[in-house]
Amino acid sequence: MLTERKYELAAAEDASKASPEEQQEALMARIKRDNAAVERATAEAKQLQEEVRQLEAAVAASNAKQAGRGGGGDIPPAHDEESRREKFQELVTKERELNAFLDAFPQRKAAKQEELNAKAEAITAVLDRLNKLQASTGGALPSQGQFQQLKVG
Repeated sequence: MLTERKYELAAAEDASKASPEEQQEALMARIKRDNAAVERATAEAKQLQEEVRQLEAAVAASNAKQAGRGGGGDIPPAHDEESRREKFQELVTKERELNAFLDAFPQRKAAKQEELNAKAEAITAVLDRLNKLQASTGGALPSQGQFQQLKVG
């Protein structure tokens, strides 16, 4: 966790050394990546919902077929019942996984969006400070004291 934070801070420091245009491009690239990740997660959720619908339809068709043949057929009743129970348990497990994913998705999406907004605000603040510093120095490089103030501020 600390190592990850260290890399984030190092990346932020490197980003603050870039020009405002480069920082803006980097932010736009990050936003596009995050939006793509959200779209992939949404597509995955839709795909899982469709899979559950198909499995439910297959179970319903199997139940209708079973009711239509009266439990007879080539498969012995005990084996047929055991097979149906296993399939049902698989479906229940998949449905639970899907429901857990769907229940957690809005919170995960909101957290990622909040994280993205916080990063965008931080970049904007750094750009504003950089512009103010550049304006106050007349485009010259900052002194060591001004640089430290920029890092702290």
